[in-house]
Amino acid sequence: MLHISETDGDDALDRLIARAASDIAAADDADGRFVLITPARLRPYAERRTLAHLRDHPTGRPGVTVEAHSFTSMARSVVGNRYDGRYAKPMVSTFTLRAFLASRMRRDQRTFRQAGDTFGSANQFAAQVAELIEAGVRPDDIDRMPDADERLHALSKLLGLVYGEFGEFTTPGSNAGVIVPWVREHGRGLHVYLYGFERLSADEMRVAAALAEHADCVLAVETGCVPDYVDAIRPATGSADPSSPASREAGHPTDGTLPPLLHPAAAPHVYRAVDECDEVRQAAAMIAGLRDRAAQAGEPFSYGDVMVTTRDLGSYRAMLADEFSYQGIPVNATAPATLADQPLALLLLALLDERLYADVPDERVLMHVFRSHLLRGGYRFRNRDMDRVADALVESDPTRVWACATGSDRLDDTVRRMRSLIDEARPAFMGADGGEARTVCDALADMVRFLTDVGVNRSWAEILDDDARAAEPDGERLHHEAHKRLFAQTRTVWNLVMREFDALVERFGDEPFADFRPTFRANLETLLAEQPAQAQSRASNAVDVVAFPTAMRPYRHVFVLGASAAQVPAVPGETGLLDESERLALADSLERQGRRVAAAGLRAGTVQAKARREVLAFDRVVRYAGSLTFLCPRSAGGAAQALSPFVADLLAGADGDVRSVAGAAGVVDAVPTIDDLPDASAAVAHLLTLCDVDRFLDSAIMLDLFTRLENSDDPGSPRVFDTSVSAVQSFYGNPFELFLSRGLRVKPLEPFEFDAALRGSFCHAVLERVVGVRIAAARLGGPAAVPAAYRDGGALKSDAALVDLFSRLDFRPEPIAGVDLPATTLVEEDPRFAILASSQRMRAVHEQLRHTLRAFLRRFDRTVEAWQKGLLYEGGSGESGRKRSKAKSPEPPLVDVPLATERQYGDIRGVRADWPALTDVIVGETAEDEDDVEVTLRVRGKVDRIDRIERDGHAGSLVIDYKSSDHALFGSRKQEGTPIYYGHELQLLTYASALDASGEDLQPLAGMMFLSFRAESDNKARLADLTSAGPSQEDADRTVGDTGLRPADPKPLDLASAGALVGRWYHPGQTAPGLPTRRLTVEELDLLRDFAWRRIADACQCILYGVMPVRPYREMTADGAEGKHDGMRFSDYPDVMALDLLDERVWYRQPPVSFEELLAAAERRRRESEDWVLPLSGVPFAEDDVTMDLEEEL
Repeated sequence: MLHISETDGDDALDRLIARAASDIAAADDADGRFVLITPARLRPYAERRTLAHLRDHPTGRPGVTVEAHSFTSMARSVVGNRYDGRYAKPMVSTFTLRAFLASRMRRDQRTFRQAGDTFGSANQFAAQVAELIEAGVRPDDIDRMPDADERLHALSKLLGLVYGEFGEFTTPGSNAGVIVPWVREHGRGLHVYLYGFERLSADEMRVAAALAEHADCVLAVETGCVPDYVDAIRPATGSADPSSPASREAGHPTDGTLPPLLHPAAAPHVYRAVDECDEVRQAAAMIAGLRDRAAQAGEPFSYGDVMVTTRDLGSYRAMLADEFSYQGIPVNATAPATLADQPLALLLLALLDERLYADVPDERVLMHVFRSHLLRGGYRFRNRDMDRVADALVESDPTRVWACATGSDRLDDTVRRMRSLIDEARPAFMGADGGEARTVCDALADMVRFLTDVGVNRSWAEILDDDARAAEPDGERLHHEAHKRLFAQTRTVWNLVMREFDALVERFGDEPFADFRPTFRANLETLLAEQPAQAQSRASNAVDVVAFPTAMRPYRHVFVLGASAAQVPAVPGETGLLDESERLALADSLERQGRRVAAAGLRAGTVQAKARREVLAFDRVVRYAGSLTFLCPRSAGGAAQALSPFVADLLAGADGDVRSVAGAAGVVDAVPTIDDLPDASAAVAHLLTLCDVDRFLDSAIMLDLFTRLENSDDPGSPRVFDTSVSAVQSFYGNPFELFLSRGLRVKPLEPFEFDAALRGSFCHAVLERVVGVRIAAARLGGPAAVPAAYRDGGALKSDAALVDLFSRLDFRPEPIAGVDLPATTLVEEDPRFAILASSQRMRAVHEQLRHTLRAFLRRFDRTVEAWQKGLLYEGGSGESGRKRSKAKSPEPPLVDVPLATERQYGDIRGVRADWPALTDVIVGETAEDEDDVEVTLRVRGKVDRIDRIERDGHAGSLVIDYKSSDHALFGSRKQEGTPIYYGHELQLLTYASALDASGEDLQPLAGMMFLSFRAESDNKARLADLTSAGPSQEDADRTVGDTGLRPADPKPLDLASAGALVGRWYHPGQTAPGLPTRRLTVEELDLLRDFAWRRIADACQCILYGVMPVRPYREMTADGAEGKHDGMRFSDYPDVMALDLLDERVWYRQPPVSFEELLAAAERRRRESEDWVLPLSGVPFAEDDVTMDLEEEL
């Protein structure tokens, strides 16, 4: 039964989805299927709206949902190869159909002349036959016509030839042959909802009619825009909904009149432009203006709410790509190039061109062969040599040039090699003597054999090697990446051509190729021209650029280019072999036979139907556009233009009164001309309604950039998001910085320098080796157990001596059994370290690094000595466990033993981990259907060092993170919670979580701290503090370089804000040398660990949702002044964001947060639902009583 759902308001899709959901809830049949069918262009939009509705309004029937399909995806996914392939039909490509008709045209020229009259193209015959087949017309339908003339009988004969050769088949894009028989048998329980079809092809009409007759079918139409096909698919009797509108408004297709034009509630914006280039430029500027004004007003803006349409995209497409990119506007548009433009296509078509084999070949065809850069071996030429040949053929006597008689040895040699290849190609592509006897199989095999012999199907890497061996100047070689792209396109063309060759051989392999030869090249060129060069995935937040007319959905802003009388409306004309009278006569005959759908399919190609479609399609644009802007060029294609009559009609009110138009000469109260319209360049700032949609980066692209498949060979394997704490902290510093560095992987252009990061890597590598030897000596029972290289007699070498040893760039550590000591030299571990031996200056830097590490280890020794008095355990047997008396008993000694270095959690770049990664589950969205996809978040990293401390029988673990500069886990007084709260210091807390999840038998956490290699005080040492070094080894170890001077005795490291003690470990008093001030209870530690983890998950969820704006943080003090830290201080991309930073509002100001406020925020965060999902409207969360978060500012 067919139900017509006619709407007169918002998007008909909302009502249709609500009806489908209601049908699901009320359905009695357990096996019912509910399918929403839309044009392919609208399918992603319909899927998003359907999912949103079902999420907000559950049907109450688990497992039953509304599927969204186009007719093609329905044929593939719903029917597919199920039912033992009963409904599958062989597919015949248009290439094969054209080739067949071309061969029969050669054998039976009389029939083709009769059918085509003055036509003679196989393409036209194939297109007309395909149209008849799609409409369901059989040869008998034509023969039964009482007034069929000889021409129609000839066309019937051609149709019979096709059916006789191919039987029951389908063509690409046709689905009726598959869906219709399936619906007839399985329509019971099938509920179908049709949306967005401004027209139906003949094939689609057959499908829609079958659905209306055999299934429960609802067709959504809009008042004033009812398509002509509605009456055609309405069942004749018995299965039409009596409540559906039975009559149409004025302008019904059968009364010979045109439907009226709809008038929008608000007057459209109409502007003149100079030409097509100016139209594109002004449209891009207007869209950019919408975006910018939305940002200034703090309102969201979505490019997905904008559509640009025009009659002929061909004259605009290239300009659209460049201009919109310049304005930073993403677009969804078809690629401007086709496969016919690709190098292999040009090469293949040139080899099939008779002009290549003339006495003197055509210069343009010749260059298509040799400039393809796909030939290998002796047929590969330098660009300069090909330029000489091309110039000589044009400027000199071409006969002498091609006869190798120019007098230039180099030019003649190049021509001689070109002639050699042409001579080899001639038998394969033109046919040898007696070529009439060659079969299709022989001919195509010769072509393929020649192409493989000259290497056009080889890999791009091999071609690159050929170029390298050719020793051309760098400026003449193709770039490495250009080669890669070139071969990717070549592979696409190769696969397409080989597939069609296989089909020809399978069906016509034994037939003479001479029957196919005359049209073979043109047929192949048409095939390649039909295929776009590359498929472009559609983004949800991009401007839709489509040709008019098109399937429409609601848009906030619609821009119509080329609004001239020559384009809108288009002048309809006859197409195909059938003229207007023949088409109508055949349709009337089919109607009398009861074939209403086939008749309607034929009438859709008449001039009258095309004229009606122009009006109906234009009405749909008017209806669905929230704001409508027309641009009319003064000239297009070099010809003067007039304003579209449709647009002029819109400028008149619905009552027929002419609206006033502000033009160049003032206010014009008449039907306007182009001269009366305002200039588009002056209208860039005209006011349009702003959108209220998000402005985030496309989430599907984020999923591809930041996640990967667990198993790259299995497309169905789960996705994982591998990250580190430092990357997350970078996100909280400035989200866009992370997008550039980790998403786009943009490499900043700056000279190499031995920067702080590289210094830190060097110090880490040396300390790992030094501490590793100390761990080995402790674990294996003493110095005697380690290799002699690490001993000084019977004792272990001093820290200074070990630093000197392991700082040597070429020293390879001797392995120690049972201890993970790196077995590589420093240069092997990081080749960048080699620069330390490159010059006198770098050798001095190398010496400074050694001195820094020596000083650091001495200070750390003093720090551990300070722990003897300051680091106590509450409840021990000494005074730390009871009230102190005047007679103090001594505390038991503290023992500090390093246990491990560089403990890795999670596999990193193929290196197996010591501990498991920290994991969670977040969600992403795919480009295909926008459904949520579960992504496994895996945080990986390395814990620099773990020590075991013990006092009075109580033991604990210390987590240590080396830093190249001072770091604070907690801020200064009244802003202790700031670093953790804003996500800038999550590393130590994450290390604590990794330690807890390690599975190793380690002591409970006693503390965690940053240890800086180079404290601020080290930079303030004065010459007066240096003294002459004595003869002892200790003095020698402490000597600064070769100066013979030693610094004053070091003080313990300043760790007051660099970490925290945990649990019952503490120090007496408010401060203690070498120890953190903050002490955390076990409960507080667990709370902050959980908070840090949620901050990490929040950031990664933001990334997948595309929430990565230019938003550097700026530290604020308690009195509202700016602090010394901000997110641009160490940025690698300041130039990229320079214009954004001119606006002070991009800065994310971060007021101080106290420790108590941090705990309160962590407690609130913990109380949130475990399956909390980041909202699309912003990032993490905001505590309104603490500070304004990024979400609020967005």
